[in-house]
This record gives sequence, C-alpha cells and structure tokens, in this order.
Amino acid sequence: MSATILFLPLKALYFDEIRAGRKPEEFRLANDYWRKRLIGRRYDFVLLTRAYPRADDFEKQQLLPWRGYVLRTITHPHFGPGAVSVFAIDVSGERLPDCAIAALRSQSAGARSARACQC
Repeated sequence: MSATILFLPLKALYFDEIRAGRKPEEFRLANDYWRKRLIGRRYDFVLLTRAYPRADDFEKQQLLPWRGYVLRTITHPHFGPGAVSVFAIDVSGERLPDCAIAALRSQSAGARSARACQC
C-alpha cells in the first residue's frame, strides 16, 4: 500500500519560515476545494515545496509527518483585509530526511520505508 501525501506548494517566504521553525502552521482557505481534501481524510505525510521544484531538488522540499489541522479564523494580508476561516495545517513536526522524499515519490516504498529511511 502506498503512503498518502498532502502536497502543499508554498511561496518562498512561507517555505523558508517553516523550514526555519518560525511558522508552525500553514493556512489554507476553508472553501470547498480544501474541505474535500482535508475533512475526513487521513494522510501519512505532508510534502511542502517551494513553488514547483523538480522531484530531485530536495533543497526546495520538506517532508513532515501528518499532524492534522484545526479550523481557525484569522486576518492575514494573503487572504485580504477581513477575517476568514482557514484550515491551519500543523507543519511543526521534525523534517524527515531527503531519502524519504525520494522513496515516497518513487512510490516503490510505503510509509514505513519513508519513516525508517536513514540517510
């Protein structure tokens, strides 16, 4: 069985903040698109990417264990001047090694292999 991965492409600013440990949550607007992808779903991993890198460009990717989300109401310039409801996806977990990204992207290895990867 293959691992389930939530892919989250990010702007460089947010990717860098998460990688530096200064941004523990990534926000997605609570609309129908994201409701279908998050509510009632379970993922093994979250793959954050800095924009849309090549699959082998590990400097622009971070693989984290799935730690869930909470619904929040926030005000943020990215979503406009008013308060909005968002999914606050937990991205505070410890980053997994680059070899785990390669294993998952090849889909020849499951979630267990990605977690056990010792680069």
